Amino acid sequence: MKKISKYCRRWIKIFDQRFLFAAIMVGTILYVPTIGLAQRAVRQNVTLELKGATLTQLFEEIMKQTDYRFFFNDAQEKSFKGITVSVQNERLDSVLNRVFKGSRYTYRMIGLQVVIVDRPVELPNQNVKRTDITLLVKDSTGSYPLAGVACIMRELGIYGVTDVNGVAVLRQVPLGETELDLQILGYENYRKMIVVKENFSLEVKMVETSLALDEVNVVATKNAAGQATSSKIGRQAIDHMQATSLADLMQLLPGNLLKENSLMTSPEQFYLRTLSSDVNNAFGVSIMVDGIPMSNNTNLNSNEFNVVGGGYDLRKIGTDNIESVEVIRGVPSVEYGDLSAGAVIVKTSVGESPYHVRVKVNPSIIQSSLNKGWNLGEKRGMLNGSFDYLRSSGDPRLKTKSFDRINGSVAYSNTLGIWRMTARAAYSGIVDNTDQDPDEVDYGTYTKNKDYTLKFSHEGSFALNMALSRTLRYNVGYTMGRSDYFTSAIVSSATGRKAIYTAKEEGIHEAIVLPASYKTSGGTIGKPENLFTKVSNEFFVKSGILNQRFNMGVEYQYSRNRGEGDYNTDDALPLKPTNARPRGFREIPALHQLSAYFEDNVTLNIKDFPVKIQAGVRYTNLQPGKDESVWSLSPRVNLALSPTKWLDVKAAFGKNAKTPGLIHLYPDLKYVDRDIVNYGTGNPDEQLMMYDTRIIEVDNSKLKNSTTTRYEVGFDVKLPKGKVLSISAFRDKNDLGFGALSNYVTYAFDYYDTSNGGVIPNPDGGKPTIDYSKPYKRDTVMTTTGETGNTSGSLNQGIEFDFEFGRINPIRTNLYLRGGYMRTESYSTKMLSSRPVGYSGDSETPPLLVMYPSKKQKDIQEQFSTQLQAVCHIPRLKMVASAVCQVVWYSYTKSTNPKRVPVGYLTNKLEYHEISETMLNDPDCRIGGYLLKDQIIDPKTKSGTKQPPIWLLNLRLTKNIADFAGFSFYVNNLPYYQPWQHSNQTKTLSERSLNSFAFGVELSIKL
Repeated sequence: MKKISKYCRRWIKIFDQRFLFAAIMVGTILYVPTIGLAQRAVRQNVTLELKGATLTQLFEEIMKQTDYRFFFNDAQEKSFKGITVSVQNERLDSVLNRVFKGSRYTYRMIGLQVVIVDRPVELPNQNVKRTDITLLVKDSTGSYPLAGVACIMRELGIYGVTDVNGVAVLRQVPLGETELDLQILGYENYRKMIVVKENFSLEVKMVETSLALDEVNVVATKNAAGQATSSKIGRQAIDHMQATSLADLMQLLPGNLLKENSLMTSPEQFYLRTLSSDVNNAFGVSIMVDGIPMSNNTNLNSNEFNVVGGGYDLRKIGTDNIESVEVIRGVPSVEYGDLSAGAVIVKTSVGESPYHVRVKVNPSIIQSSLNKGWNLGEKRGMLNGSFDYLRSSGDPRLKTKSFDRINGSVAYSNTLGIWRMTARAAYSGIVDNTDQDPDEVDYGTYTKNKDYTLKFSHEGSFALNMALSRTLRYNVGYTMGRSDYFTSAIVSSATGRKAIYTAKEEGIHEAIVLPASYKTSGGTIGKPENLFTKVSNEFFVKSGILNQRFNMGVEYQYSRNRGEGDYNTDDALPLKPTNARPRGFREIPALHQLSAYFEDNVTLNIKDFPVKIQAGVRYTNLQPGKDESVWSLSPRVNLALSPTKWLDVKAAFGKNAKTPGLIHLYPDLKYVDRDIVNYGTGNPDEQLMMYDTRIIEVDNSKLKNSTTTRYEVGFDVKLPKGKVLSISAFRDKNDLGFGALSNYVTYAFDYYDTSNGGVIPNPDGGKPTIDYSKPYKRDTVMTTTGETGNTSGSLNQGIEFDFEFGRINPIRTNLYLRGGYMRTESYSTKMLSSRPVGYSGDSETPPLLVMYPSKKQKDIQEQFSTQLQAVCHIPRLKMVASAVCQVVWYSYTKSTNPKRVPVGYLTNKLEYHEISETMLNDPDCRIGGYLLKDQIIDPKTKSGTKQPPIWLLNLRLTKNIADFAGFSFYVNNLPYYQPWQHSNQTKTLSERSLNSFAFGVELSIKL
């Protein structure tokens, strides 16, 4: 109470007579000039006497008499050959109406600025009034116009770009409320609901991205309701994360765990909404960079640095030239195809920007980059260049592995009338090295993998503004690469001298016998290339409360691999003794993929109950017209309802289909080799080894697309004081993943030795002769055909949540809580088979195989985790700091092994017999001489493994030292918490959270 009284007394003292007199005098001094300014601001009358004047001369004379400023271009200037005006004290708008009467141009007044624009053209057959919108976009501080700003009305499918004067005209916009979105490199996005009226004009001042702003965003943001569930990661979040590759950004997604420190010395794939390292899931994630898919369909280099049949290696994609990343986790638009899990949409930087130098250092990695964007002037467009080099030494305690990456790109963009285009050229090169430990004896063994990619892309759009074609877009991209794997190694055999099979024809051949250990070298050369083309069209129809935006398009993709394939430096010393028949990749057919899609985006603007529906269908055909042709039809629907202003309810359904790659559709021949003669006396000159070869033409023409059926429901709750709660529940089921088939063939092999006269020693020395009419035994070998089918199954389901607590104003801190519960089941959809219980012979020569139902054995994983993140932003210090605490509350794994009852058996004559209930109930029933009751497997099932909760704390700091310089710092696992814990299955302690502690710094300079 004393403090309150004290302050009250101070305010009372202010209002004495002396203060009031001074306030009146100051107010008068300030008020009088403003009267003149106000009078001057409203003056709009001019007196002109001009004959044969140019547009420039007219505007210069008007600017002398008023405060108005004019924006126009050279084309508009040239269209007016001579202007004659004679007026006395006439209003400016009346003069301009007279000048532009009968012209293709008109004007828009935005405050004290006059913008010259094309005269609106009415579209036929439209029952909704429309108008042209004129936008004048400026910088918020210098008030200079911004060129190259993308002006988007997404709901209507209307797009435009500002010219050198910062002016953009959006044509034929229906009257009413809609959302306007403005985007440009280096500035905060401007997004606002506007009410479009006749001859609507708007001046927008965009704010340059800076830590001095009141709001910054260093977390992933969710998309608007009515679209696919996705997370968008902007440039500020990328900088704050100090990411070195695209893989680092994935830890910002709800339900994903904080990533272990990347040493960049092994491939990094992206697994979406799953707990297992399922190659089908990674293969089904589409990576789109500037509208061009970065496909792994043609990768055939199978080694420790490449994942064949898996996802694209994210190490190739640096982050310093990325403007934004959108990860689509839900049901994507039908515009995105050739995926079964989701999509990652990457947009690189385009537009004017200063020189930007970044240097990142941590115990394993050194990275530097340089980026710059040039404005080449009016009608000349913009040019961007970027360069990025990264060096990783792997584990600093070892000196055996290293990784190098060089990325460079050039982008040119321009807007010429209704045509907007961007052309890009990019290079990416990565080198993996594995060397001997320098402290070991040097045997000359090492491994090196070089992967180079060159990409050319061109995208453009035409603002046709026609009734059935508002915006016509196209994309063309060509990617070519070279993957060169080479290793020098010592090949050894634990069983002594080894026979090498090299025959590529069926029959009996003499084997090459090599020492038990030898040094050799070889590798694999792949040359993948990919051509992608796409044409799409957008238009909208609006009638009353109904608004429909139609999106349709066609795509063609050509993929092949022109590499030499596997090779040996010396064919007499093969690098892979068990597979000494290298295949050239050039002989493999190319992939041709055709796709078409159609989508309707419906908005029902019902009062207080808006409804949004995104519904479409996509058709894809791989290898059309061929026996191995694969096609799919993928319907997808996203629905959003807003029953109240604070609640959005959403639901989605869709089918996602991923086409097979070269490795799935065109496998190599399968060779079945059996040693039939093994004669030796200790004298190498008398040794003889013979083998019999059979060849299987592997036929995968019945392969289908890997297809996921996805269901999703959720809601967004807008709470007071900026709090938002988002919850999504999903269920993804895929019973058509790519996996090995269990189709069998049988072959009869004869074996020879001296006991039966089949091998006749040479009495004069030298190799013996073989009498093929006297085998001492015959085996019937049962082997799989080597075919690939749709036999891999998975079920992923769970709940994701994201809670924004809003800002705690006294400490300027925002709190975010994200996480989720997830359950993954992995299983095989093919029938299980095994040799009969009681058989103890050769594993490849059983008399029969017992068959069991599919989906009985499953690998189950469950996890519940949360991440609490606090982001403290102090604009006056140009600083933002964040701390994220992750807790894995529940971690559970189990491999089910239930009772298995046989349903049939397959003889070595490939005859399948079903097992009836009567046979199972007969205790004396036998199949092929084996008791049927013994084939009923009832193992003891162990309970699942549960891990105790574990937590992790990471800290990040970003600070601008000045307008041109800044730095970032991070510490992962700040308290160095790596506890020794045990699960519920054992008392043995093991260290957890290994490789989680790290620190690093980034310096940033803008010139």
